[in-house]
Amino acid sequence: MQFWGETIGLETVQHQSGPDEELAHLWGLEPMAIASQALLRQSPDQAGLHLVEFADPAEPVRKNAAITSRLPKNIDIYTQDLPATYEQLTRQGFQFRSNWSETEADGVRFREVHMAGHDDINIVFLQILDEPMDWTDQGFAGIGALVCIADNADEEAAFHSQLLNLDMIMNNRLAGPGIETIIGLPQGSGVQVRLLGSNDDWMGRLEIIEYENLPGENRYPLAKPPALGCLHLNYESDDAGSIVKTLKTAGISYDYHEGVSLIYGRGDILQTQAPGGLRLEIFFSNNGN
Repeated sequence: MQFWGETIGLETVQHQSGPDEELAHLWGLEPMAIASQALLRQSPDQAGLHLVEFADPAEPVRKNAAITSRLPKNIDIYTQDLPATYEQLTRQGFQFRSNWSETEADGVRFREVHMAGHDDINIVFLQILDEPMDWTDQGFAGIGALVCIADNADEEAAFHSQLLNLDMIMNNRLAGPGIETIIGLPQGSGVQVRLLGSNDDWMGRLEIIEYENLPGENRYPLAKPPALGCLHLNYESDDAGSIVKTLKTAGISYDYHEGVSLIYGRGDILQTQAPGGLRLEIFFSNNGN
């Protein structure tokens, strides 16, 4: 929590210590398995991070994972000045996987670098050139995208787009020395990229990556509590009927929990899984009722 709060500048919206019986039940754990948790975001209407400390955690999902392993891989953070961020964090002892690079995709110029975060989380700092954002005092701008690796980017993107009515922001193939350096791919490799979210909001997006002809181990079965790292994606919606209908029509199984009180509010929770294995939780708020 110190890194996300003090270094990045996210605000702690809620924090609670001790067991959480309802969250533990939702995740198939004993109540005492939850030690503490916090909800952080830059502003109330932006995507946030739900941090959970387990009393007896399993190993990180990404431990000893290959670049192409299929799992929830990166959390993107926007930075106002990537070269300065790189130098500052290096001085503080953080380890980067390479130097920062600059490239362009779909007419958007950006700088990017990957950093080894806590619990084997891969944190990606992005500077979108010539794009104004609301910055924290530390020079960052909230949570960008959760980046997930899939074996079929089109199938995965279609599922999320249909289920949650997300915009297809990018549908592209990236290749070349710049991408190879940033990601650490063999020469001549390419990646299929599908970026989903809102065209009007840079925050809280989902980026789906398929590595061309580079099959990786499926680690999605490991991405569940009490493992460490990125475990799932949580959406908020006010249209439970449409989402349930879509899942039933497609023959996709789900669990529905009514009247659950969690750190981010009271409401109903739907749990399901995307075709590639990413766990999803969709929260339907009861607005305090």
